[in-house]
Amino acid sequence: MVNWVTYLQIKLNPTSANPDEIVKKLTKLGWKPVYGDYDFAWQWANGWEPNGFNKAFWENIDTAYKVLQTVAVDYSFRTYEKGKETGRVWY
Repeated sequence: MVNWVTYLQIKLNPTSANPDEIVKKLTKLGWKPVYGDYDFAWQWANGWEPNGFNKAFWENIDTAYKVLQTVAVDYSFRTYEKGKETGRVWY
């Protein structure tokens, strides 16, 4: 059961890779495209501890960070308890 979700919001700029390349690279890592205030989501079925170190979280963020550098986008990550997100998100 998914209890937590990390969302990724991307902003393109003139030097960014094309959107198709960005989507391919992130979905290959396991990020799911979503619609609304965020662009991608990572659903934590396990490995998430709200008061813990969250090793899996930091490994995932680090991997995504390295890929996002190669496509030259501005981005932000936000993690929420499932159903308590700010903004609107559709899968």
